[in-house]
Amino acid sequence: MEMKYEGLLLIVADLKAAKDFYESVLGQTASFYYEGEMVSFESGISLAPESAYKSWMTDEAARGLNVRSQSNNFQLYFEVEDIEGCYATLKENSELNWLHAPIEVDYGARTMRLYDLDGHIIEISEAIALVAKRLADEGMTTAEIAEKFGDSVETVEALIEESK
Repeated sequence: MEMKYEGLLLIVADLKAAKDFYESVLGQTASFYYEGEMVSFESGISLAPESAYKSWMTDEAARGLNVRSQSNNFQLYFEVEDIEGCYATLKENSELNWLHAPIEVDYGARTMRLYDLDGHIIEISEAIALVAKRLADEGMTTAEIAEKFGDSVETVEALIEESK
């Protein structure tokens, strides 16, 4: 049996507000919108309100389903080329609920996290190829970057080449 991953479905409280958030804040483009029922984005992320989601299963299963907001047990991950520019743009929206502003993590990437309207964690990070190039531009050798990344020199060289 072959199984193909097709995307992620997030349960939301207000489909229209969530759709607007994913389009205006995260730059997603809707590929399918069935008003009141579901929206799918080109990235593979889909959104549906709890009522629609529960209508797609048996009554018994729906009764036993407990949808919780802000469970903090997963996150959606996005990459950008300019983390500081992205942060400056997003900071203009005072309605956003931030976990943290950009920080540098142990392998050198700068990343930030916020919540969407339904409490799903959104991580926005520098693209890893750009991290490798930035560290090289700051004077680190490919061997030092590879050690920092926990990867091979060949992989780091390929990332730096990809970022050009």
